[in-house]
Amino acid sequence: MATCVLVRDYRYRIGGYESWVDSLASRLPDFGIEVIVLVPRTFGAQQFIQKLKKARIVWVDASTDPVEQAGSLIEGLAEIAQEGVSGVFLSLSYPYVNVASINLASSPWLSVPVMHGSHSSVFEWMFADTPRAVIAPSKRLTEFCASEARSRVGLIRSMGMVRCIPHGVPLVPDLLTRRVPHVKGGVLRIAVASRLDPLAKRPMEYIDIAHALHRRGIEFAMTLAGDGPLYEEIQSRVVSQGLLDQVKLLGAVPRERVQGMLLSADVFLSTSESEAFGLSIAEALAAGCAVVSADIGGEVAKLVNGQTGFRVPIGDIPAYVECLARFADTPARALPMGIAGRRLIETEYSEELMLGRYAKLIRKLASSAKPDRHWRGPKILRVSPADAQMKGVLENLGIPVWMRGALRKLWRTTGL
Repeated sequence: MATCVLVRDYRYRIGGYESWVDSLASRLPDFGIEVIVLVPRTFGAQQFIQKLKKARIVWVDASTDPVEQAGSLIEGLAEIAQEGVSGVFLSLSYPYVNVASINLASSPWLSVPVMHGSHSSVFEWMFADTPRAVIAPSKRLTEFCASEARSRVGLIRSMGMVRCIPHGVPLVPDLLTRRVPHVKGGVLRIAVASRLDPLAKRPMEYIDIAHALHRRGIEFAMTLAGDGPLYEEIQSRVVSQGLLDQVKLLGAVPRERVQGMLLSADVFLSTSESEAFGLSIAEALAAGCAVVSADIGGEVAKLVNGQTGFRVPIGDIPAYVECLARFADTPARALPMGIAGRRLIETEYSEELMLGRYAKLIRKLASSAKPDRHWRGPKILRVSPADAQMKGVLENLGIPVWMRGALRKLWRTTGL
């Protein structure tokens, strides 16, 4: 049976990456894949792993230092390798996971980076060790990654390296019977699920939109699920602008509660200016919500296509308000769009489709990962993509192993 290794750190608030890990860990075993999840031993983690009953949990020591935490992951992987197990390690997430991934050369673990964001820094980690495969969640990012691969590792080695596997979301069963119907004459119900982070998500715009709706006299109720560095500032603005009756902040909540929020909403709102895929939008469509989002292209343009909702220019508050006003004027408009969105998810972005594609690729790649019961990982960890590149240079020059650690340390500290 092919083996896949994931990392789930319960010190991080749940977001798109964590939802993706939970989906793979709980469902890939149904597709004939053995799933092992490395979990840092932190307070409260034990109660959460109950959701991952079909996966094998391997506890690792927890540390706040990224390099030490990477070392703990490698120790966990070495422990599994001693059993004669090998397979695919899905990387490119938490910073320490990136560090661990560039220390798996000549190991029983084939590191496969999976994109969950589109910041340019990911490419340094992604191609540091010339991976056998890279996974991108949209066609646009697949083309972008393929171009980066050609420039970084060469045309020949990059051929077929980047694979497109769109993220998938679970479909709400019996959607029409589970959705909370809009009450005639009732307020417009708006749902938001977002990390409250100034980088890319633009969360303060939700309050700008709410304030503009309030001033225009539109009756609405906005429920916002999510946490992040701007939570307290958003909470303060809700109070100072007199929006306590219209805006409800839930903070970080379980995925099940977010789904309940979506089933009770007419419209899902997203102001994010950058998405590798648009997982929260896909989840809203799967729950039968119409969507109003920023026009950021990529997979979002396919998800929010005029039949399922409206896209507006990034940061254009009046345009957001105008689109929401259309739903407020004719609430019945939202449900047909939500049903169209549900059909789109069912045919192209369901969790079943995603898991089948991952299972097929993991089986193919895992066959080339060779067991090694004696593998323990390097004594001196490479801690940056530059270290990984330096390793290749040192080996090509025939520098003895005992000298490489000192030279890599010199490389890191001086940049020479």
